[in-house]
Amino acid sequence: GRTSLLLSLLATGVGEGALAAVVDAADAFDPPSAETAGVALSRVLWVRAPDVPSALRSAERLLETRGLPLLLLDLGLATASPRVAPAAWPRLARAAAASAAALVVLATERLTGPCAECALWLEPLPPRFTGTPPLFEGLESRAVLVRSREAPEGRAARVRLHRRRAAG
Repeated sequence: GRTSLLLSLLATGVGEGALAAVVDAADAFDPPSAETAGVALSRVLWVRAPDVPSALRSAERLLETRGLPLLLLDLGLATASPRVAPAAWPRLARAAAASAAALVVLATERLTGPCAECALWLEPLPPRFTGTPPLFEGLESRAVLVRSREAPEGRAARVRLHRRRAAG
């Protein structure tokens, strides 16, 4: 669900004519998949960070430019690293607020603590198949709001991810 959420946010963000950045410590960003999802790659800056500390520094520098309304920080499985200083999250939150940017941290565990405006937990649901023989129809994830400064916690919503049919 993390990758689908990233691609959906990117497609929406750059679809409105804005610029966006992906800081990719997970080495998971796939430009062809992004293009298929409707992302205008010419409006996306992709930073391949070799590790989590480099990704955090890159995100902070990008926020300081004040020209990116959307910054996606994908830490992936690398988040178990004990090298993340606790002061990094408040610093990034202040930089995002100062630049009026949406900073989205994607990780396999909750990292940002009280610095997050909201936190979602994506829970995969079983894949859906239809027909005979069974053909893959799509995936669903259940998104649960685990932290929000404005909405009640525990609200759940389903996120549907459908197989894209080939043209022709």
